[in-house]
Amino acid sequence: MPATSRSARPPPPRVCKAVGILHQEGREETGKPITAGVVAGGGKVVAEASAPATNPDMSAPVAKLVDAKADCIALSLPTTLTVQAYTAIKQNGAAVKIIGVGDNVQASVRKDLGALATGSYIVSTATNPDDPAAKVIPKILADLQTVNPSRTKADVDLYAVNAWAAAHILAAGVAKVTGDVTPASLLTAMNSLQNVDVQDAIHAFSATPVATSKQFSHFFNHYARLYQIQADGSLVVQGDWVDFGAAMP
Repeated sequence: MPATSRSARPPPPRVCKAVGILHQEGREETGKPITAGVVAGGGKVVAEASAPATNPDMSAPVAKLVDAKADCIALSLPTTLTVQAYTAIKQNGAAVKIIGVGDNVQASVRKDLGALATGSYIVSTATNPDDPAAKVIPKILADLQTVNPSRTKADVDLYAVNAWAAAHILAAGVAKVTGDVTPASLLTAMNSLQNVDVQDAIHAFSATPVATSKQFSHFFNHYARLYQIQADGSLVVQGDWVDFGAAMP
């Protein structure tokens, strides 16, 4: 089906020009796709810094990024280090914007962060369930409750949104199979999918390889959207989906 269940939004605002990347020690490679995306968007990575995985003192790596004149700090960190990074950035006192990854800044983390998170941003490849304007979230909850009536809104996290979208994509593939559904026939059908309407849970799905990417040519959901965290912990979407396929290595 064509993607007709969503309304087009304007492109997201330019939030950053000079970006500092904070990642976990030993996982510096996670900064590479961020750098590619920043450059593709017309920005510049001015510095990178690492924090140890256990008992980290974030003050020194944060100071390194601030001293490099970063106007944004992108967090490429696991959830366990995210709260500490927010705290260190706020304690530094510099007027920098914080951008986290949606999977690592879910509702429970934002609750722990409290006022520290207000005004910061997260990037997500799926519609965030805490976006009050997202019309697909009640539909996902209704489907969950069809299977298990005890499910509540709290059960609709980003993992549930992605799983719901995946189920719709799989159903679209099965519907295209003529005759028996076998591994070979289903694979052929899945590879032919174009503009599958997943009701804005993720960007409309197409199984089109990314010709410019060597490592992730078959990473099909190469779209993300930007959210800003509000004082009550809710999210406000900042513009439409952005295709980051060209930035993937």
